[in-house]
Amino acid sequence: MEGKKPLLVLDMDGTLITSCNIKSPVCKDPKFKHDFALKIPHSPRYTEELLVTKRPGLDKFLRDLSSHFHIIVFSHSPLIVVNKVFDVIDPSKELVSHRIGYDSCPKNIKNLEPGILGLAEVDLKRTIWIDDSPLPFSGYPGNGIVVPHFGAGDHRRDRVLIDLVPVLVAMSTVEDGFREMVAGKLRYLVLELLIDAARKKQHRFAQKHVFGAIKKSVQDNFGLYGAAICANYLQVKYFNPVTNIVVVRCSRQEYTKIWSSITFIRAIENIPTLFNLLILSGSTRACRKKLEQVEADRLELLEKTPGLNLSPEEIKEAQAYTKRNVSLE
Repeated sequence: MEGKKPLLVLDMDGTLITSCNIKSPVCKDPKFKHDFALKIPHSPRYTEELLVTKRPGLDKFLRDLSSHFHIIVFSHSPLIVVNKVFDVIDPSKELVSHRIGYDSCPKNIKNLEPGILGLAEVDLKRTIWIDDSPLPFSGYPGNGIVVPHFGAGDHRRDRVLIDLVPVLVAMSTVEDGFREMVAGKLRYLVLELLIDAARKKQHRFAQKHVFGAIKKSVQDNFGLYGAAICANYLQVKYFNPVTNIVVVRCSRQEYTKIWSSITFIRAIENIPTLFNLLILSGSTRACRKKLEQVEADRLELLEKTPGLNLSPEEIKEAQAYTKRNVSLE
């Protein structure tokens, strides 16, 4: 794998798409929306008719990431189903390198292992698996990202794939493959808050507001388990109220749940707000170095951007805040 693109394994059902048999009650619901229909000839006597809904942003997700990763799509459905689905989604076969069904890979190699899905020469330090279940990569939690399940009622509201793109691009550029990410016990997410400039002048966030919004989203999405995550694994280690740069620290095991919850946040203190991931890191030292550069670049941009009207005092405040708090300890 040296010198080659890293490997991205994507679970199909419940992660990239949802589907149902045309005769099922779900498909008969007028509110059910589908993108295309398929006929699957399982045998000479039985042809299944499926309605398939793509997770929002799927096409762009595959296009954007195919230049950074070799992409494998895996499903617990038979290979014939995988092929039928992706003959529609990727008819030229230029985006997805391999399509694998449950019946087309060796026994007992359906999880994240050195012989992953029966493929040879796989370097786990350069492999990431995305699934709506943590079971396939339970032995290597640092290699997996758990995303919320995609079901029939989530057709238009879901942004998981859209928001995952910068995460995965960041991981693909980690120096020395994913070694830092696999070995590190912590995860640092360097994010920027995207706030309307006019509203920002009216209300200035504090670190407690950012933490509160993330905590609420984790608890809303993962219930009592989410409350335990917040109590034991979640910290907002840094927030610069001038540049709106945030650093979230969490455990390797739980960072995917925290990140997926962050993507659902749409407001803080009733002010419309979005998070944009800038850096994903597995070590304090690497994150600190990158954060210093991000803050320097952001301050330079703020000083040069017309209309922001940052006072000299605000610039000095941001610089002092960075020097005082950038240790991340």
